[in-house]
Amino acid sequence: MEDVTEDFMDKALEVFNELWAVELYRGVILAVGGLLALLIVYWIIKLIVFVKFGRHRCSSVSVKNERGSIVASCETITAVLRSELKKFPELEIRRILIFCKRGVYSMELRCVYFKVENFRGVPELFSAMEPLIRERMKDIFGLDNIAKVDIRIVGSGDFDELNSVDDLSIHADSGNAASPEARRV
Repeated sequence: MEDVTEDFMDKALEVFNELWAVELYRGVILAVGGLLALLIVYWIIKLIVFVKFGRHRCSSVSVKNERGSIVASCETITAVLRSELKKFPELEIRRILIFCKRGVYSMELRCVYFKVENFRGVPELFSAMEPLIRERMKDIFGLDNIAKVDIRIVGSGDFDELNSVDDLSIHADSGNAASPEARRV
């Protein structure tokens, strides 16, 4: 096996030396090598920045107090928030994501917006929802270090579609969809 490896390395070195001897190929080899080196350095820097500064999706939320800590799964938090946010018929919550960055949490709610009778606009809904989310998270789980709450509108519809969307909704945690239309979310 060592003989095969040595033969291959000798042939590769011989081909490289022949290419290096031609001035045109020398420039191409240097350009390709430089480009590969830059790409490797770029991906290493990107990985370091992501690990150091990126936000990470949580599977649970931990709140420490003087007697110990409370750990709540994101599924539990999602279920509680879904029941609380039923007060807003204009929005159907498709998914709730919880992120953590250096012990500070942020939330992203992915919703479908419906125009119902006496509907409110998204900014008005957000200004009513955001304090309610923060209050419930503090009251129920003791979580008061939520940096931000984002709402992402991923679709819209009419009031007539609201009842049919229940069949299409995506489970908040598994992402499984009942129909192809729901998978687009």
